[in-house]
Amino acid sequence: MKVNVIFFATLGKNRNQEIGEVHLPKGTTVDDLLKMLMIDTTQVCTLSINKKMAAFDQVLLDGDNVTIIPPIGGG
Repeated sequence: MKVNVIFFATLGKNRNQEIGEVHLPKGTTVDDLLKMLMIDTTQVCTLSINKKMAAFDQVLLDGDNVTIIPPIGGG
């Protein structure tokens, strides 16, 4: 199956891309995806699948759009 991953802020800059297509086996969770992408859960502030809030243990489905937003600071 394939999912689209949308990276925001530093996560996208570190990968030189904002959107990536990833091929995964069925049954892959968000946590599995993050491990594969070498993203620690502490680097994730907001996580959504198909524009709905998601959890790390959520199983991904073919065609899902996963959005990963890191903590952002400023002032």
